[in-house]
Amino acid sequence: ELRTKKASLVHLAESLHNGAFRWRDGMLIKAMENGHWFLIDHVNLCSPSVLDRLNGLLEPGGSLILSER
Repeated sequence: ELRTKKASLVHLAESLHNGAFRWRDGMLIKAMENGHWFLIDHVNLCSPSVLDRLNGLLEPGGSLILSER
């Protein structure tokens, strides 16, 4: 658990640039870019807004729009 927390803090520190947030692609985006599978355990527990975003990926020719970048 300590290693997980340390990794999270390192990830957070790397995301900060002069005290401001900087976008970093996560595991899902990296998997999509590389054509890899991405397994989400307990996806039914995600918030409705997250599920709404993921549903677009499951459609034929699905896509994901990242407006947050």
